[in-house]
Amino acid sequence: MREDIDGDEDWAMWLRFLGKTDRADRFAVDISRAVSLCIFPADQSQEQQRTLRYQAFDKIMLSDPKLVFSVSGEEIRAWEQAVQGDVAHLRAIGKLEEFLQQLHPLGVQKLEYLADGMNELTAWQINNYYYYLVQQAT
Repeated sequence: MREDIDGDEDWAMWLRFLGKTDRADRFAVDISRAVSLCIFPADQSQEQQRTLRYQAFDKIMLSDPKLVFSVSGEEIRAWEQAVQGDVAHLRAIGKLEEFLQQLHPLGVQKLEYLADGMNELTAWQINNYYYYLVQQAT
């Protein structure tokens, strides 16, 4: 667990774990449900300060050169479909606009990858591509 950051330290830990482990099956969920609760203060100025700190920590965490993942083109395509499905679900339940308002992307970029081979992707690339996919689906 990274103790030098004041937010997202649990997320940083999970990313490091997933980058190192051979136990996680990419096609079957190891943990049936992972829930992370983030409580923001009622005071708006405190909420804004916390949001800015999280954005700063996201940037530090996602630019960590040790967070590199080997991902096949097949896995990337399955993930693309999952993101599109999530956006469609949020639209269907009337929560898409609320979700979009809460997004604070650090970057939005299409990902060029080997469709039939393995790809070495940084956490930064994956994060930016996620926001690209959400943008494309909306």
